[in-house]
Amino acid sequence: MTWPVHLLRERTTPDDYLCEFDHVDFERACESVLWHGRWEEQTAQVLDVLGRLDVLHDEDAALDYGCGVGRVAKAVRSTYDVEITAADRSLLMLLHAARYLRGCHKVQLCTDQEALRMTKTFAAILAVEVLQHIPQAHLFGVVRGLVDRLAHDGKLFVYGNEHLDVDVRGMSGVTPVRVALETVCRVVHHEVVPRWPGAAPDRHVFLCTRA
Repeated sequence: MTWPVHLLRERTTPDDYLCEFDHVDFERACESVLWHGRWEEQTAQVLDVLGRLDVLHDEDAALDYGCGVGRVAKAVRSTYDVEITAADRSLLMLLHAARYLRGCHKVQLCTDQEALRMTKTFAAILAVEVLQHIPQAHLFGVVRGLVDRLAHDGKLFVYGNEHLDVDVRGMSGVTPVRVALETVCRVVHHEVVPRWPGAAPDRHVFLCTRA
């Protein structure tokens, strides 16, 4: 898989992200995780899997972790009567999300660290095209923080690449995302979703609960 050059970062340690997620331009911000285009079809695919796996229900509190420009949060709010906290580590992404989600009710924006420090719990936590991009050196703490935010019977929904961008050695595309998940939670479902039309590798879906 070849990434567009403008989305790649200079890396010096295994702690560094492979890809760049801070973009002033809205189109490039969208490309950060959705650089193949086909926005509507790819979003519909996520909603279809969420529905089949019975992840979300009306009146749930949900966390969209790594919300980016708000693509999934907006689609979920158009389908379910849920309260969504949309979080991202990039302040530029949150600025894009604030504009993209303008007019959406029951949506709260915050940073990733603010989300992980919350005392409230969530019936569903969505990590769509997110966890694979977090260097493994940081990922354990992130997944542990997310699992701690799950309600007793809550579900963590992970959707994206099969392998991490950056593992503990700094290598790319070697360590499965599942390995990082099983360290701190229980994977109750794993499936492969066919590739987006004309683009991208097959997507991997994990549904996790507290261990």
